Amino acid sequence: MAATEITLLYTACLAGRLDLLPRLFGSIQAARAASAGPVILLDLGGSCHPAAWECAATEGRAALFVLEAMGYDLACLSVDDCQRMSRDAARRLQENIRLPICGAAELGLPPVVSVEVGGQRIACQSPAAPQAAIPPEISLLIRPDEGGHAPRLESAARTLWLPPPDGALGAVAVSLAQDDADRWRPAAIAPSAVAAPGRADPVIAATVAFVRDEAQLYRRRLGQPQHTGQGGRS
Repeated sequence: MAATEITLLYTACLAGRLDLLPRLFGSIQAARAASAGPVILLDLGGSCHPAAWECAATEGRAALFVLEAMGYDLACLSVDDCQRMSRDAARRLQENIRLPICGAAELGLPPVVSVEVGGQRIACQSPAAPQAAIPPEISLLIRPDEGGHAPRLESAARTLWLPPPDGALGAVAVSLAQDDADRWRPAAIAPSAVAAPGRADPVIAATVAFVRDEAQLYRRRLGQPQHTGQGGRS
């Protein structure tokens, strides 16, 4: 019976901490280099928070632009993310970003997004979207589990529930195998250790600076009060 393994790297509840992202990128690169097989990088939601001025100015989009520059494959909007975002902001997000993002149908966002890696199609479903039947071409569906404490696999349903990681970045190895009907299904999971955020990557640091400059310009166009502090929160 054929088998394969895919490593999932994931973040959640970044809450607009843009200053963390240049250092987090080093952890992601190290984890990619240490993996012998395919790697998928995804965010489970909560990447922005209105307490961060950049997020308030861009209506919840600022962090997602940086995640795209960091090479994320998929991203989810949480229930709170969707409630805070207007339909117009969601439309602007889709027009200006190529990162596949799932969210609430009311915002015009797809409930499920997927990526193909290692010959497998891996999908992620937003918690703001109701659970539905999984298309046969999907080998694994990832669903954020905001109340969970550990990754939980439902092999028969081809679903992996991922809670927020203990640190900034989580990792889990997923073994997939073919069943009697030659369909791929997840067979087992094993959490993996990742390095703590280290030295800031200059390219991602420059991306953060660019996003902040754009957020200031967008804030002026909207007539919002200007941010005058040095940190990531007003």
